[in-house]
Amino acid sequence: MLRVVMRQSIYDDPYGIDAWDTSAMSGCFVHIVNSEAFVGITGRRPPNKPISADEYRFANIPWFDYWDDEVTALKGSKILARLDSVAAKKIKDGKPVKEPIIQIEDQEVVQLGKRRSKDRDGSF
Repeated sequence: MLRVVMRQSIYDDPYGIDAWDTSAMSGCFVHIVNSEAFVGITGRRPPNKPISADEYRFANIPWFDYWDDEVTALKGSKILARLDSVAAKKIKDGKPVKEPIIQIEDQEVVQLGKRRSKDRDGSF
């Protein structure tokens, strides 16, 4: 069994700044509203909430793991490192954090990318 963890990495742009049209710009406004206000503003039903891990599993949707050991992730920003996650903020405020722990069988995980032999799971 595996504990499901969300991971994210940011990589250096292999194309360089000259590959992009830096003169093109756009913007958008984001309004956060509740479902009642959403209906009043748009005249449509609000989008469905994301499915839970249990619903994901019940629908037999595969979990994915991506191995990208041929590319080195960029180091994190020192400025952003000072920010707290929502969970860390709750802990500092003395509020409970309910973080689900999802157990996934190895056969439920689809491996993407090349996994080096030295990274194999085994007895430790």
